[in-house]
Amino acid sequence: MDANTRKTMMATLTAGEQMINKAELQEVRGTGVLSGFGNIFAKELGGWFGTRRWLFQTILWTVGVNAYIAAVLFTKGNFQLQMGSGDPSDSVGTIALKSVIYLVGLFGPAAVIQLMQDSIIGEKQAGTAAWVLSKPVSRTSFILAKLAANGLAFTLFILVLPGAVAYAQLSLTAHGTALLPYVAALGLLALVLLFFLALTFGLEQDAPAAVARAVGL
Repeated sequence: MDANTRKTMMATLTAGEQMINKAELQEVRGTGVLSGFGNIFAKELGGWFGTRRWLFQTILWTVGVNAYIAAVLFTKGNFQLQMGSGDPSDSVGTIALKSVIYLVGLFGPAAVIQLMQDSIIGEKQAGTAAWVLSKPVSRTSFILAKLAANGLAFTLFILVLPGAVAYAQLSLTAHGTALLPYVAALGLLALVLLFFLALTFGLEQDAPAAVARAVGL
């Protein structure tokens, strides 16, 4: 064994020991069925806020949704009517609001499936899931933490931030709508996204009772 090979092996072993030591020093948050929930939840949020994924999704959805609304407002609703998806009796503001619902309701679930389709399978293939579940982390916590963290992220970046800008745009152009119905519509869309997120996770593995209940909702 030459010197370079020996140095490489020693560096690899040292890095491995550091990873193990860091993992052992992490306190498992939660007990019982929810053992390790906080750890997995923080890890999943880190996958969003520790990268530029959150920024890309925020810009993509904010620009996409509000550019579509701007087109509806600029054409005074004729844009939607020409596409056959508007009601001539609706006001321009109502047509624009429906545009938000249609756009997010159509492309939101597709984005959830696309981004999350290998969330669990990828960890299984890499061996990460088996390693995590060998620690004091329950299977239920593993799934529910992923569901909660990613559900929160999708709701924030696909609905809340773009929706807030859209509401401001409608209000500033004198086509605003009542806040409560608008928030209720976004809440329903959040449930749709959560359903498809849970369904995607459920199809990736043998869905435990927690995911089955979430899909049932």
